[in-house]
Amino acid sequence: MVYNSLTDTPHNLKEGLDWLMALKGVDATNNLKAVGEAIYNLLQSRAVDTTAFEAVKEGEIEDQKSVQNMRGTFIGNKNAGSSGLATSKRLTAGAIAERLGKLVDGCEQFLDSTTAHERYVSAYSSEATWESSCAQDPEACAATLLGIAPMLYTGLQGLRWVSQCASYGGSNSQAAMRMPGMLEALGYNKEEGRSYLTGSYVAWSLRGVDRDTLSILYDLAGF
Repeated sequence: MVYNSLTDTPHNLKEGLDWLMALKGVDATNNLKAVGEAIYNLLQSRAVDTTAFEAVKEGEIEDQKSVQNMRGTFIGNKNAGSSGLATSKRLTAGAIAERLGKLVDGCEQFLDSTTAHERYVSAYSSEATWESSCAQDPEACAATLLGIAPMLYTGLQGLRWVSQCASYGGSNSQAAMRMPGMLEALGYNKEEGRSYLTGSYVAWSLRGVDRDTLSILYDLAGF
C-alpha cells in the first residue's frame, strides 16, 4: 500500500523509515526544524496517545528485551502523563530537530546499504511531503511521529541486537537464522532487499544508528 500523506500512520518499521525519508524531503533543514517546533509545542500543550506501538508485537521481535523494556516505559509514562516532560528531558525545539536529523541520516544510510534501489518501493508517494501534509497543521504530523516513536525505537534496536549477535555468532548461529524472519516481520521482503543481507552486513549498515542516535526516539516514546 502506498500512502499519499504524512498523516497516514506507518504500521511497521519499513513504513516508518519510509515516513522519515518522506518527512526529510528535498528541504531537510527546514522540514526537520518545523517538525521539531511542532513536537515541542505539542508536548507542552497536551498528552499524546499512540496506537502504533501495537505494531511492534510481531513474532520475531515481540520477545526482544528492548521491546519489553520499551513497553513498560511507554505504559508507565503514558499513565503518568506528559505534562512538563519536555522540560525535564531538556528537549528544546532545536535539540529535537538536530537529533532527528542525525537519526534520519543514519536511517537513510541503512536503507541505501540494504535495499535494491531499482526494485524498492517506498510506502509514501512523492505527494507525501511536509508542505502538502503538514504545513497547515504541523501538530498532526508531530503527533504521527510521536505515535510511531516506540515502534521505530524497538524495531531499530531489535534489529541492531540481532544483527550484532549474528555477526559475532556466525552464519550458523541462532541469530543468523532469525535474521530473514525478523526483516520480514519488520516489513521488508526479499525482492526489495540486497541478496547479501548477512548479520555482519546488516550490523554494518546500521553503523549510523547507534544508541546515542536512537536516544531521541526513546525520549519521544516516553511521552
